[in-house]
Amino acid sequence: MKLLTDQQHRLAIAIDHGQFLIIDRDSEVDPDAHNERAQHDGVAGWTGGVAVFCDSHWTVFTPLVVTLVDEHPTPDLASFDHVAIAGLCCPSGELRVFSPEETGVNERGLSVPPGNYGLMICRDGFGTDDEYGDNGQDAYTLTLWPCDSPPALRVLKRGIRDA
Repeated sequence: MKLLTDQQHRLAIAIDHGQFLIIDRDSEVDPDAHNERAQHDGVAGWTGGVAVFCDSHWTVFTPLVVTLVDEHPTPDLASFDHVAIAGLCCPSGELRVFSPEETGVNERGLSVPPGNYGLMICRDGFGTDDEYGDNGQDAYTLTLWPCDSPPALRVLKRGIRDA
């Protein structure tokens, strides 16, 4: 397990079914959160986690940077295609990062202090996937900060992703 601090942690993750997840170790994925609105917003959120919908449907190594900071960051909207704010509860103190087919097989674990977190999801490199919607150059940055209650999902900037 990695202990998150103010430094960035760079991961290379596989994307499958056009998504990856970051959830509390003890949380279950909420299938009802994966709805048409979530697809449009690029994020499905539930109490214990989020699913981030990606521009590429399938990749082997997609860059993901995860950072824990002390307070709500100021978003740099000009540097990303799509930016959203969400929240999650992490009572276990352990976050799992994985794509659907990596469940239980190739999950990344990150240690954080137990509690509630805001989550800024920044996505870039849209429109670079191949003719099959695979192997794009999209990249993702997740910034977490502790908060009293997780913020509601809201999109600050919509990407160039096809509807």
